[in-house]
Amino acid sequence: MLPLLRRARGNRPGCPPSARASSFAATFAERSARYWTPKRLQALSGGRDLPLSPDKPGAAALLRVIGLMGSDGSIGSEAVRKFRQINLLLLEVERHLAPHASRPTRKPLRVLELASGQSQLS
Repeated sequence: MLPLLRRARGNRPGCPPSARASSFAATFAERSARYWTPKRLQALSGGRDLPLSPDKPGAAALLRVIGLMGSDGSIGSEAVRKFRQINLLLLEVERHLAPHASRPTRKPLRVLELASGQSQLS
């Protein structure tokens, strides 16, 4: 289990890890929702619909776990560049995979990400 998750939600004995993760995600989503006002979202996204926008379900917890979002739900100035890079990667992946999504096949789709840098994209 990731140490960041363990610290963020506390280690409650008798509670299964999936329930703790779910509780962490819900609590952190509420905190993030209070921080991300429409004005702040506009400043971060430039008005674009980003795949990993902090106001989308599950995005806040993921951004926290990978270290881009602070405990108060904010994304610091040093993490904004990486946040935008991740969103651009996701937009490209969506664009290239969209034609294959409706194609019925039993073959697995293999995606290769070269994990350069700090491996936050992999």
